[in-house]
Amino acid sequence: SPPDPNLPFDVTVIPTSVLDLIYWNIAEPRGLFADARVRRAMTMLVDRPGYAARVQHGYARPVATLIDPQIWGGDPALTPHAFDVTAAMRLLDEAGIKDKDGDGLRDTPNGPMSFTLIYSGQTSGHVEIGSLFERAAAQAGVRVKLQSLEWPVMRTKTREHDFEAAIYRLRLEPIPDPYSYVHSSQIPSGFNFGGYRNPEINRLSAELRRTFDAKRASEILS
Repeated sequence: SPPDPNLPFDVTVIPTSVLDLIYWNIAEPRGLFADARVRRAMTMLVDRPGYAARVQHGYARPVATLIDPQIWGGDPALTPHAFDVTAAMRLLDEAGIKDKDGDGLRDTPNGPMSFTLIYSGQTSGHVEIGSLFERAAAQAGVRVKLQSLEWPVMRTKTREHDFEAAIYRLRLEPIPDPYSYVHSSQIPSGFNFGGYRNPEINRLSAELRRTFDAKRASEILS
């Protein structure tokens, strides 16, 4: 909406590269998120448009990748997975995560599809993200337990991979470099808290750091 002409000051909105995301710990002992279909289903249960509109009052937007679409190398045409509870339920069915005993809660080979989502209680917006996700997940037969932590405890748990799922805030650099977030070497020391491993992503993210050819860098990022 246009600025209110009756205000005694001007309001300027300056975009920032701050990203809120949920890490699914692929290495957690029960293997809840080992299947990519389950991770995709969980992503589709996060009401990002609702959060951006109702909590952030339109001053946030859902994004598809770690590369900020506002900077060189980002692709504004990429669209994130839609918030779609029905589609998420289909993916969970395909992955064999179904309610096998009729109690309304889906079951995995290692017990109920239930996990704890941790977040820092001192980070604005994270309790709302968790609450929106908890409600949508319940509709899909997934039980999410929210746990608010003090930041020092939260930081330790994520860096030591001692969690099942975690809401985290990243401040991205103005350079398209996803290495610290996706390369498997960054599981113990970087920001790859979810334990993601993909040989092709390793190769491309390492090559991106070595190339000075803008055309080749663009090809890698795309």
